[in-house]
Amino acid sequence: MEIAIDIGKRRSYVVVQKGDMVEDEGYVDTTQEGFDSIIPACEGNTFIIEAGNNLYPVVDLLERRSGKIVVAHPAAMRLIAKSPNKTDKNDAHKLLDAYNADYLPTSYLPPKEIREDRNLCSARDFFVRQRTATKNRIRYEVHKYGVELGSLTKKSVNELEMSEHLSLRELAKLYKEHTERISDFNGAVKEKAMQSHYAKLIDTIPGVGYTSALTIASQIGNVHRFPTEFHLFSYAGLCPSTHQSGSVEWKGHLKSGNVTLRTILIECTWMHVMHCKDSIITEKYYELSKRIGPKKAVVACSRRLARIIYFMLIRDKPFNPYGAGR
Repeated sequence: MEIAIDIGKRRSYVVVQKGDMVEDEGYVDTTQEGFDSIIPACEGNTFIIEAGNNLYPVVDLLERRSGKIVVAHPAAMRLIAKSPNKTDKNDAHKLLDAYNADYLPTSYLPPKEIREDRNLCSARDFFVRQRTATKNRIRYEVHKYGVELGSLTKKSVNELEMSEHLSLRELAKLYKEHTERISDFNGAVKEKAMQSHYAKLIDTIPGVGYTSALTIASQIGNVHRFPTEFHLFSYAGLCPSTHQSGSVEWKGHLKSGNVTLRTILIECTWMHVMHCKDSIITEKYYELSKRIGPKKAVVACSRRLARIIYFMLIRDKPFNPYGAGR
């Protein structure tokens, strides 16, 4: 059976088809009980769903059943987005029609372990950004009240907790709370990174810690899904757009892609240049920065770092500063 689901936060529209006949369809609650009420409990089902914010919770529910899950790529399903009669029912039927016509653009669905690693790194990143925002606010408040404060150390934060100003006291407490949460996440991330073969390989690159290694490994997923390193560049959004008219061709801004992966690759490239002075990435960075500037140079070198990571994972070898990925 083919089962198309237009996912909603609270209600989803489900179409159940067997052969050429629609056996059942209608709205159900986006819960296990709701899906059980309309989806037959049999083996060999194919579930067709579209990627979105509610994808992973629904996948967790469907994985308890026997069957295949096909995820439609949302950016390529423009026939649904541009439809003049866009309803949940029509969207579900168009998913089904595109799948039956072998015209459905699909998206990668990472296994549950990879999804959990992504969620863990994402949650840690949230608290890191919250702590950074709190730190910036503390510096603003300190400047406003004329309080002398050097670097934000554990001692200086403790002193701020004793400040006569309420805002400084509360911000100091909030900063310590975020730091404690991040410390808890660091332990969990390190444990996960030690269990991931990809993360342990990526961690051998100078400037890449276990947190960045697990983030990169979880965003890449199965490296063999990329036929070449250029497919990984495109997935990470590290390829410049190309404009051509006749014999004139020029490069534009970076194409859209996986923002998380692109950001962490660029950050790791900066750290690698600082900590590994004799690698081919650092040599290329200093060569390019003289010609095109440091910002463009680090983006170009992040592509080289992505290439090295690609071949490290393909060949199952640790980092070689003098020739990995060549």
